[in-house]
Amino acid sequence: MSNAPPLLDKERTDKQKIIGATKLDQEKWRKKNIGETEDRLDAIGSPSEKTGIKAITEAYKDYQQENFRIKTDRIEWLFQKAKYSKERWIDYYPHVHTLVRYELSFLELPTGYTIASEVTLQGIKFTLKDRFNQTHIGGFTPCGIALYDEQACRSSVNKIDDLISKLEAHPKNGIYL
Repeated sequence: MSNAPPLLDKERTDKQKIIGATKLDQEKWRKKNIGETEDRLDAIGSPSEKTGIKAITEAYKDYQQENFRIKTDRIEWLFQKAKYSKERWIDYYPHVHTLVRYELSFLELPTGYTIASEVTLQGIKFTLKDRFNQTHIGGFTPCGIALYDEQACRSSVNKIDDLISKLEAHPKNGIYL
């Protein structure tokens, strides 16, 4: 069994296939994906109202199904890890940390910001350093219930993103220009 959720592993292998492929194969992959995307966008932006509504409804339905599938796979993976862990902080917390690191990889940090996450005895700890040399620390304790822990991973990263936005809008030491 892998150390990462199935979709994370699949995403990594797909990325490696694209990066490791020849230029010709990469170009074929891009043309195929661009063609599919253009067809979908043409249907969504169709002058015919019926066609546009149908395409938008279908696109949103696909989006919801994909999100549901991703969350379900993550929760199932965490559930299996929690089920077979003896010591929660040794066996289970690192797997929750894997999801946290994955979510943090999508966070776009402004210049001068750094974020670090680590597993501690109390749970997952976040350390954010901003461009004003201030340190912000937070975290959460995984409860062992996969549904809640998966949600906690995403909401913690969202809170960090909100904090960064707040710090950028209203810096403590004056107006940032």
